[in-house]
Amino acid sequence: MRRSMIWITVIAATVVFASPVLAETPRLVNYQGILTDADGQSLTGAHDLTFRIYPDSTQGAAVLWEEEHSDVQFEFGLFNVHLGSVTTMPDGLFATAERWLGIAVDTDEEISPRARITSAPYALRASVADSLAAGSSFADGDWTVAGNDMYSSVTGNVGVGTPDPAARLDVQGAVHVGGALVVGGN
Repeated sequence: MRRSMIWITVIAATVVFASPVLAETPRLVNYQGILTDADGQSLTGAHDLTFRIYPDSTQGAAVLWEEEHSDVQFEFGLFNVHLGSVTTMPDGLFATAERWLGIAVDTDEEISPRARITSAPYALRASVADSLAAGSSFADGDWTVAGNDMYSSVTGNVGVGTPDPAARLDVQGAVHVGGALVVGGN
């Protein structure tokens, strides 16, 4: 049976594949849609959905990622899944600007055409962070992050805020160190 897909939300959450600094970023993408049959009737009940991500929209393109969601519940044709909850999306999957999503329902062929994956508005801000990554034209390479530690490769003085130029290290304000409050300043 031929099925058609009407897209409500292509991507509701953006997956960021970068090393975590303060907390682990969820590696899931929320996906919602409406599914109808060839007569335009909304599907109900449980259906199996297979999702695939491709580098382009053409037939024969290599599958970059794939996962199957069994017994997805449909109500008035509506469904919701978390992509990446069955098969983790690999690092770098969204490292290039163009990715396409293919969906197959039950044992049917993949719905055509594939849908282009686009950004959520605030995710566009992430390009600024990417521009500061090591090796980019904007990164200065003065700092190294290793786990929860950060090291400077700069020789000379280091300051926080507006340091005293005569001091090797000048920290202004209160800092918690090992549970103790240390107050700095001139």
